[in-house]
Amino acid sequence: MNQYIQRFKKVQKEYPLVTNHINIADRISSEMKTISFYKNLSIEQGIIIGAKTTQSLDHIEVLVGLQRNLNKILRLLSLQSIVDNGLKAKTWDFFRREILQSYGFENLLLLNNMEKVGLIKKQETKSSWSNLEKVFY
Repeated sequence: MNQYIQRFKKVQKEYPLVTNHINIADRISSEMKTISFYKNLSIEQGIIIGAKTTQSLDHIEVLVGLQRNLNKILRLLSLQSIVDNGLKAKTWDFFRREILQSYGFENLLLLNNMEKVGLIKKQETKSSWSNLEKVFY
């Protein structure tokens, strides 16, 4: 009987952990049943293999226009930026403007911080002046 009581107390302590685990698993499985999950997964895979740059940027633009989850949008932009070694300046300026207009200017600090830590960056462009500098110096 003493062993049974000890096992019962142990199981009773673990019950909240099991409940949390079941709730998280249920939420994940319900999220995976949505079409948007598979669309985002397809876009992420396309970004990683480098095959769908314009398609992924178009998808991100649609997500911004529909004011979908900002975290997912920023995750896709970061992934695109990291894989492509930065976004073109024109593209980044466009998305920055669209995000600020759609989600509010309170996100300006968030976007600046993402740039500072290197999650999103502009591609380095070589100007003709820098090429001339290499010739003369």
